[in-house]
Amino acid sequence: MIFQNLFKMENQSIFSFGSLIPHNVFVISLTNRCNFNCPHCFRRYTDRKNINIIEDIPISLFETILKEGRLVNFKTVSLSGGEPILHPEFEDLMGLLTNYGYNFNITTNGWFSDQYYPILKKYKKNLELVFLSLDGATADVHDLVRGKPGSFLRVIEAIKIFKKNNIPIVVSAVFSKQNYHQFKDMVDICLKLGIRGIKCGAMLSPNESDVLTLNNREKIKLIREIVDIKNRLGGSFQIKANASLLEGGSFLEDLPGYKKIIDFCGILGHEVLYIDQKGGVMPCCDIYRECENRPTIQKNGFEECLKINMDIINEIKKQRLCDLLNESDEVYKTCSYCSKYFGKYLDKICKKKD
Repeated sequence: MIFQNLFKMENQSIFSFGSLIPHNVFVISLTNRCNFNCPHCFRRYTDRKNINIIEDIPISLFETILKEGRLVNFKTVSLSGGEPILHPEFEDLMGLLTNYGYNFNITTNGWFSDQYYPILKKYKKNLELVFLSLDGATADVHDLVRGKPGSFLRVIEAIKIFKKNNIPIVVSAVFSKQNYHQFKDMVDICLKLGIRGIKCGAMLSPNESDVLTLNNREKIKLIREIVDIKNRLGGSFQIKANASLLEGGSFLEDLPGYKKIIDFCGILGHEVLYIDQKGGVMPCCDIYRECENRPTIQKNGFEECLKINMDIINEIKKQRLCDLLNESDEVYKTCSYCSKYFGKYLDKICKKKD
């Protein structure tokens, strides 16, 4: 079978999903403001009905999250958006993070590096990592994905600025039909610029992005390249792949042991909460876009939101155990499986609590 040798990699864990996600993390969307409108971004789907409504997380809500989180040992905040720095009180939010003793990482498209740098320098003691979005090895491809001329040059300049000033960087890439053929060249760019690693994901397939989603043949080609480069570079360069890269592929049948566990990706196996700018709480932003009736901190309270998410995770694991024991044909380690059942159990649990 094709993957039996492909994935026999001594001391390698690029597809060990649990290792990608640290424990006790808030992933917080600070704002839906963004200077881009990328086809793979979940805000295109969550904001489809209200695309012109600007939403920023209130600073009081942000502080509540931090305060309550410390009581249950949350330690890290991963800042996302939109583009995080476009929140009008961004630096005040950063001050709160450090005041409550959190470490943080941040995901940015690189356009505003000159604005980020002085703030990141100020709070560097608590900064773990900057994820810079790179979606191509050439300007024509990256700018096509980002839909904005000049974006490739901006992210390359951001890498140089951050590297020069010892800001830790990892490249974050989302692969689709537009750019998967440039993976090797993207790794070469990272090596030339002194970047220590790349985090690889793949575009999921909701609605209008279907046409850009990788098919099985394309995913296999990309995965082969990832494995080959990982073997060649060894520990000198970190390559991590998340669950979306294997989303929906029938080739999972050939991955030894892939269907024989109850657990899902690292997000559902660890203490991670995704919180949007409106206070909505879910375990994952990819599941989030499928769920209309998500609990909010303002309505349910922080503790109740935690309990609801734990209940949903337990219910979906029981569902998967049932499918496994009954030899269901479902593909188990994918975002589609979670999305299919999360909405169902969210509605069920919330109705019980009403």
